Amino acid sequence: MSSGCWAPDVAKRARRDRDDYPTKAREREILADLIRDRCPWLRAPRTLEPSAGRGAILQTLQEKGVCVPELCTAVELNRSYRPALQRVAAEVRCPEDFRFWRPPAGAEYDLIPGNPPFMLAAQIVSKCYDLLAPGGVLALLLRVGFLESEERLEWNQAHVPAGIAVLGHRPGFLEGSNSTDATTYAFLFWVKGPAQQWHTVV
Repeated sequence: MSSGCWAPDVAKRARRDRDDYPTKAREREILADLIRDRCPWLRAPRTLEPSAGRGAILQTLQEKGVCVPELCTAVELNRSYRPALQRVAAEVRCPEDFRFWRPPAGAEYDLIPGNPPFMLAAQIVSKCYDLLAPGGVLALLLRVGFLESEERLEWNQAHVPAGIAVLGHRPGFLEGSNSTDATTYAFLFWVKGPAQQWHTVV
C-alpha cells in the first residue's frame, strides 16, 4: 500500500516501513475510470492524496483527465519523494504523521483518492472524510474486510459507502514482482452528502 500517512515507530518489522506498498498501474487506471464514470459532477476538483508515495495515483488521474496538478495537494512522509511529487501537485506536504497534519485553515477537498496504509486505515479514512467538501468524494483502495470489523461498526453504519467496486482479481503490491495478495480488495467510495448507491465488480 502507499506510504505517507504515519510515523515509522508504528511499523512492524515484518512489514515494509510505513506500509510502503505502491499501487500498481492496473489498479490506478481502474480508480481513474471509476471516478470519471461514477462521479461526473466532479469538475477540476480540489484533490488531496494523503499517502502520495511518488505520485503515481495523481499522475494517472491527471493523464485520465480527472484532476489537474494546479489543484492537487500531495501529503507524503518520505521527504525524498518531494521532487517527484512536485511534478504532479502544486502543494506538497511532508508531515511526521498524516493523522495529525492540518491543512490550511478552511481547506476542503472535492476528491481524496488513495491507497492508505492497512495498519491505520480506519483512522485515515475517518480523517479524510472529515476533510471533504460538500459533495466531495473519498475513493480508496481497501480490503473488503474493512467493512466487517466490530471495531469500525459504528462508523461504518453512519458512513455507508456510496459505491463499492470489488476487484475481480487479486492485486499485488511488490514492485517488480508478479506475486499477488491473498486478500479481496475493493475501491470504496464515500460521498459527503446525498448520493445514489452503486456496486460493481471490476
